[in-house]
Amino acid sequence: MSDPMDHLERIQKALGVKFAGPELLTQALTHTSYRNEHAGIERDNERLEFLGDAVIELAVSDYLWEAFPEASEGALTRHRSFLVRREALAGIARELDLGAGLRLGRGDEKCGGREKASVLADAFEAVIAAIHLEQGFSAASAVVHRCIAGRAAQLMLENPASYRIDYKTRLQERVQAVQRKGPTYVVERETGPDHEKWFDVAVTIRSGASAQGRGRSKKEAEQTAASALLQAFDADPSLIPEEE
Repeated sequence: MSDPMDHLERIQKALGVKFAGPELLTQALTHTSYRNEHAGIERDNERLEFLGDAVIELAVSDYLWEAFPEASEGALTRHRSFLVRREALAGIARELDLGAGLRLGRGDEKCGGREKASVLADAFEAVIAAIHLEQGFSAASAVVHRCIAGRAAQLMLENPASYRIDYKTRLQERVQAVQRKGPTYVVERETGPDHEKWFDVAVTIRSGASAQGRGRSKKEAEQTAASALLQAFDADPSLIPEEE
């Protein structure tokens, strides 16, 4: 039979964290079913799950906020939901091999509890709570960040529009800070067949400054044009004169 301490050591190495003692991590890996079958066990990981859920949500929010500064609130909310869902946390638990260190009751052991998504996700939440309680939020958050970084990057690749910089909004805010009227967009030309159409758009502000943009859709062309005009303003701020 494998030594439980070996499992704890491997899990700590996978987490990149060293606990002061085995008690808190052992509790985080103790399922309710195990406590119910052992009179001497006073605590399982249920309360730790509760705390860990909140710690993970905040840590994921913090990561997304810093990693993707141009993402909208809606995009951040959707991707946080994806990253903290049960299946995602269970996947992280499998990568950390938490299942091997779980203490389960006989019934859950026979039913394959070590591979159940709900059990594994709860265990990961409990482990993060244990790190938070012993070493603080920064340490727990750092572990969460490492665990989700690859998944968050994949989300960006699969949903690039969610993280695209909104140049139109930036231009609108910059112009209206000094002028009453915002930018005007005009489609100057459409070329190509319907399935491969290109759009050429011009954006102009009240002072007469303008720029052109091209894209596969009107929205893309407008974003390109707005980006070009913002670059022009960065080079010469006098292009947006303040109105009297």
